Amino acid sequence: MKTLPEKYYLTHFEEFLAYIEQACSHLLGDAEQRFVQQVQGLCEDTRCMLVRTATRKHPLIKADTLQYDEIPDCPGALTQLCDLGLIRRPDARDWPTILPLLGKDDVAEMLARHQLELPRSARKDTLISTAIAHLDGKVVDQAPWQQRYWLRSYDSSWRFLLFLYFGDLRGTLNKFSMRDLGVMRTADNQTTHTSARFSNAEEARLAFEWSLARQQLKEAEREDRVNTALTLFDSLHSRLDTPAPPLGERAQHIRDRLILQLAATLNPDHPERAQRLWSFSQHPDAQEKLIRAHYKDGHRDDVEQALQRIIDDPPSEHLLLFAEDFMARKFHGKRTSTLTDMLRQHSQSVAVDEMYRNRVEQGVIKHYRQQGKTAWHTENNVWLALFGVVFWDELHTGSQASRVTEFDWRPRALVENTFYAQASEAIEQRLASLDTQAALSRYVQQQVTRHYGTPSGVFRWHSDILQWLHSGIAHIDIRSLHHILRAMSQDYHSYSDGFPDLMVVDNGQVRFEEVKAPGDQLRKNQLISIRLLQNAAIDVRITRVEWTLDPLQPYVIVDVETTGGKGDNHRITEIGMVKVIDGEVVDKWHSLINPQRNIPPFITRLTGISQEMVADAPTFAEVADDVLDFLDGAVFVAHNVSFDYGFFRAEFNRLARNWYMPRLCTVQGMRKAEPGLSSYALKNLCAHFDIPLTDHHRALADAQATASLFQHIQAHRLATHQRGPSDTSVS
Repeated sequence: MKTLPEKYYLTHFEEFLAYIEQACSHLLGDAEQRFVQQVQGLCEDTRCMLVRTATRKHPLIKADTLQYDEIPDCPGALTQLCDLGLIRRPDARDWPTILPLLGKDDVAEMLARHQLELPRSARKDTLISTAIAHLDGKVVDQAPWQQRYWLRSYDSSWRFLLFLYFGDLRGTLNKFSMRDLGVMRTADNQTTHTSARFSNAEEARLAFEWSLARQQLKEAEREDRVNTALTLFDSLHSRLDTPAPPLGERAQHIRDRLILQLAATLNPDHPERAQRLWSFSQHPDAQEKLIRAHYKDGHRDDVEQALQRIIDDPPSEHLLLFAEDFMARKFHGKRTSTLTDMLRQHSQSVAVDEMYRNRVEQGVIKHYRQQGKTAWHTENNVWLALFGVVFWDELHTGSQASRVTEFDWRPRALVENTFYAQASEAIEQRLASLDTQAALSRYVQQQVTRHYGTPSGVFRWHSDILQWLHSGIAHIDIRSLHHILRAMSQDYHSYSDGFPDLMVVDNGQVRFEEVKAPGDQLRKNQLISIRLLQNAAIDVRITRVEWTLDPLQPYVIVDVETTGGKGDNHRITEIGMVKVIDGEVVDKWHSLINPQRNIPPFITRLTGISQEMVADAPTFAEVADDVLDFLDGAVFVAHNVSFDYGFFRAEFNRLARNWYMPRLCTVQGMRKAEPGLSSYALKNLCAHFDIPLTDHHRALADAQATASLFQHIQAHRLATHQRGPSDTSVS
């Protein structure tokens, strides 16, 4: 495992500060410039202490935790920071700010000092409420308590600098550590570190303030959210109405999201304020909501003119889709929406066993594979991969490929939706050179071979990605593929998601299917991407799933014995499995397992499995393939299924094998089939239903007993399904 050098955090801080000084000096205000100058004048030990305080979660820091072996004179470093005004002791003016930051024990001690003791079980919010009601800020000035804490004084400047580097309020120096430890991959080989995210100081400051407002609204308590939104509206709306400097994509995005969040909060009780907010934004969602509101208020002529302007000169595919649909239904007498038409014209139904409730796409894939068809769950990734692979060189070289820092994944041209504008000539040359399916297939093969595994910022590498791409290219006309790639280049924001879930190859033809379980709706971004594919003459369908219970669906009832209670820390000592199809036991599998560690004595007393018994038994790795073969295509069933399933998952994780199965819990199943029993423990249920249970706590015996319970549960599930919609415990 990688380790970091002693003063790794100082190296990270200096890397961070170098970017701020080189790329962002023109964006800094007086407070930030003063902070940077102060930092530059610090000796190494004091700078280390500054970074240690900066990386704490809260500005209030316990003094006795600021002790570090690599800083020889911690008190001296703290004194220098205090002399510079970078940290200080808290006082009465800080009372409202610091009280929520105190630990529960500290608040309780403060109350006890003033004869206000509460029960130890009291919640922290109760303690804080008591302190607010009975104490005031003067308690902060008391010497013993005051000396216990330091308070950062540079938080506003520090947060702004982090915002300039990361582009949001979530970024911290910890990301550098995760990068160096190999936990977080970055686009380091593509980073220039010479450009800022914002073009001028006013734009940067506005984006920061808007981000803070979004965070404030998000963190507001539900009952106080409207009041918070009103306060933000009063403080921001005049500035939103004032012409701002030209905004880059990131600043514009932050502004638009703030407007949409504020308007959504205010609209139910203050619709006039919501409409005012929407009018400030050109975001498609805001424009759509504003037009709908105006129509509702009776402004038909104005709405019709606005819709026609959008249709004549559409600012985005999103807004065009809305305008065409709204115009047709509200002004031209069309009775159904585009969405309804899509569902009616391109829908089909497929019956899928309800074991796939939480992985509905896999259920449809299994349905097709049983029919001898090829199907993959590709969703957005197949189209993003085709786009990313074909334009790899254009996306990763030249000005359009620049990233602000290595923590930015997407090339800046995609973030700002300017890829085609910046690289249209190279894009068209690339498409012209790939003028046949064979030429495109060869080029994709070369690119995947050359770049496989390299972070792209556009798509995720997958072991089947080349097979997906070759299958799509082989069965789709080259002109259609060019149409899709060109559209994605011209408007990446509209066409970077929403693509159908499945790619299906059937009798030499390829089609794409959007899978919808009962209750699922087709989203607008999906409709936009589906229209793109259909306009390129590609077969797209909406597959509606109907849940069923297949009597021939295999269920494998599993029981494991282990060395302890947690799969991540303990190991399996025995596996017992019983396969049930159509209510009948059709097969069994059993083996002791060498856990490759000691079995605790209390486990031996419970299960009867000793170290000697497993000494010559196979390891889990040696039986893993046999286990998978026995489980293939089945539902994983167990009593308290999370226990047995968790151990299997941990064992497969140790083998670096990705493993998932639908699962069913017989405890939950019995609670539904037989509510009101005094106990649902396996032993007690077996006694209640007269099910033989010998060798309790041995894997096969417990699995066989659980299989009998499962047969009872399955009869209940079948009866429930026949009466109406099934309530199942399959997950």
